[in-house]
Amino acid sequence: MAMQVTSNKPHSKQLNEVRIVTALVVNLVETYSSRGAYKGAISAWRVSSDMANKISTVIGVYKSQVVVVIEGCQLKLSTPDANELHDDGCDGRYFVVGGDVYEDTKAWLKPHPWLFKSLASVQGPRYLSLEEANQIPSGSVILK
Repeated sequence: MAMQVTSNKPHSKQLNEVRIVTALVVNLVETYSSRGAYKGAISAWRVSSDMANKISTVIGVYKSQVVVVIEGCQLKLSTPDANELHDDGCDGRYFVVGGDVYEDTKAWLKPHPWLFKSLASVQGPRYLSLEEANQIPSGSVILK
C-alpha cells in the first residue's frame, strides 16, 4: 500500500510524493543516551495513528550516526500499563514493541549494514521507505 507525502516529516499534511513508509528514524538526544541506544529508540514517539500501523523498522541516530536498528517491530499506543517507560509526557505517543535489535555496542555479535553509518540528525522523527533506508550505507539518504 503506497502513501503520499511531500516530506519525510511525520506530520506533513501536503500530498504529492508517493512513498511506502516502513521505517521511523528517531534522533537519540543526550538525555536518551543515558538510557542506552535501545531504550532511547523504544521510547514514546509522536506519530499519527495511521502511520504507527505502517512502521516495521526503527532507526536510532545519535550524533549523526546510526546506533540502533530495530526490524520487525510494531508501534503501540503508550499507556502506563503497556509501557514501563511511560510518563505524563508520553500521552498520545507510540512506543516500540518487539523486533530484532541491532545495537552499536553489540555489533560484533549481531551486525547490521546500517550500524555506524552516517545519517544527519534532525529534530523530530522522520519516515523512510525501506528502499530509502537500504541506501543508508551508501550515504545518499538526506533527511529533511
